[in-house]
Amino acid sequence: MKKNTKYITNWMKTFLDQEGTWPVKSYSVNEVSTLISKACRGRGLPNGHAFEMASLASVLMSDQVWMGFFVGALYDTLDEPVISLDNKILTINRAKFIISGPMAIDALISGVQTVVLRDMPWNRLVLPLLINAQNRYKCFFSFKIIDSSIVISHSNTKVLSNLGDPKLVPDLVIDALDILAKKTYVPSSEISRRFGAGAGLIDTD
Repeated sequence: MKKNTKYITNWMKTFLDQEGTWPVKSYSVNEVSTLISKACRGRGLPNGHAFEMASLASVLMSDQVWMGFFVGALYDTLDEPVISLDNKILTINRAKFIISGPMAIDALISGVQTVVLRDMPWNRLVLPLLINAQNRYKCFFSFKIIDSSIVISHSNTKVLSNLGDPKLVPDLVIDALDILAKKTYVPSSEISRRFGAGAGLIDTD
């Protein structure tokens, strides 16, 4: 974990220092979604969380800075959150976006009225999270930041709008995701291919 922390600290400094001048490439939403899913699995997240994070691809790609913040959140320490439910208000202490984000959406679409995320780094990622949830589940949300807490509630009207089409993706983002994705790969061999590794004779994933 110390290696991860040092890497992402240096990575984020480079990413922010180069804002607006990053080398970029064109990727489809499906390509980025697949890479995010593999990176999440490489980070050790359950399949369900990896699936939820991968579904954010099209929204994240509408803002290149969001893509960088997502990488930061993925490399962040994944501490176990402390959860309490009181009168349909779910409070998540020690919230981490990668873990607590999907938990918040699951709770809201399951009948919880309000979710409070406390002390969550990378809190700007709440916006793409909620926009994606609106598009997927056809329900509306609003949020506000109070001190170190993010308070998410249901809304009767649409207050969060989509922010445009997917943009070109910074090479730095792809490289950082690929480092984690490669942890899911298996060595190329005749045996591994027989059991489904890779999509062809020359693939190693």
